Amino acid sequence: IAILVRSRNQLAAITHALEAASVPYQGLDTDLLMNRACVQDIWSLIQALLIPSHRLAWLAFLKSPWCGLSLEDIYWIANHDKNRDILTALQVEDCIQKLSPSGQKRVHYILTVFKHAIETRYQHPLYTWVFNTLKALHSHSILSESDLKDLAPFLEKLTQFEEDGTLSDFSRFEEAIYKLYSKTEGQAQVQLMTIHKSKGLEFDTVILPGLGKRAPNIDKPLIRWLNL
Repeated sequence: IAILVRSRNQLAAITHALEAASVPYQGLDTDLLMNRACVQDIWSLIQALLIPSHRLAWLAFLKSPWCGLSLEDIYWIANHDKNRDILTALQVEDCIQKLSPSGQKRVHYILTVFKHAIETRYQHPLYTWVFNTLKALHSHSILSESDLKDLAPFLEKLTQFEEDGTLSDFSRFEEAIYKLYSKTEGQAQVQLMTIHKSKGLEFDTVILPGLGKRAPNIDKPLIRWLNL
């Protein structure tokens, strides 16, 4: 079964309805890679590695499965000293003592991983450096096979934009990764895609929603006349 749409804007309501009805589906270039939690978490990790003073990236990273700190522990870390970076707060014993026993263990391990990452910063290409850090954070236990497939094109972009061990242009890199779509393949019998992506494919049933809606520019004249 294929559900073909004119634009991806139509997919939000459709996917919501399918999920509510517990109908499995597969999208072809319809699911932005940056909507995947695993990609968002690793992007936070990369920003924390490259920009240690990036407070928002650090807080997102601490909440991710790579760290798994509770919101209460993150609150204490974030408010220890709002004028200083999170990495500094993690190294202040007075701040660490206020965390839960689990939070203290997690922070000590995170600091060990980051210390090693900082020491080996320019010894490997950016891709390898990030991948080694992920392995140290037990990526084999956190990422599924579909996660690894989604991460492949994302990590490849690191190689394209790398320059002297860092990202040459963060803005251009973000612009590039927000154009990537999930390629995860499934066994779902319902497939979502835009009309132009369906060329050459054959389905038993085809659904074309929203055909009754008028195009936004339907009332604009094809030619404008100006009498002189």
